[in-house]
Amino acid sequence: MTTPAQREHIHRERAIIRPILLPATDAAGHLIQTQCRLFGLALVNSDAANVAAFELFDGGDAGGVPVLPGNIPAASSVRVWFGPHGIDCQGGLFHTSALTVSGVVWLEHLPRD
Repeated sequence: MTTPAQREHIHRERAIIRPILLPATDAAGHLIQTQCRLFGLALVNSDAANVAAFELFDGGDAGGVPVLPGNIPAASSVRVWFGPHGIDCQGGLFHTSALTVSGVVWLEHLPRD
């Protein structure tokens, strides 16, 4: 019989970290609606003149727990990595962003026990 620590290790070995596309949109929305672990992101602000804002929340809407608020300078990009363990998001991952922000978010889907 395996211990909880051994099961976690086995799960981590089999885990798949996958990219989720964040298209350029000013609409807020879910990146994933179930428990997940956020490992990183790479976002681009395509506006050559203005700073762009983005925010990630743990939960189903912008009333969730803030995970990562940020600003991206004009015509720039930002890359953030939270490995090796990532950030647990119990209620899924919800985003808000400016029209000019696009990129990719890397996360792992965590099945509920």
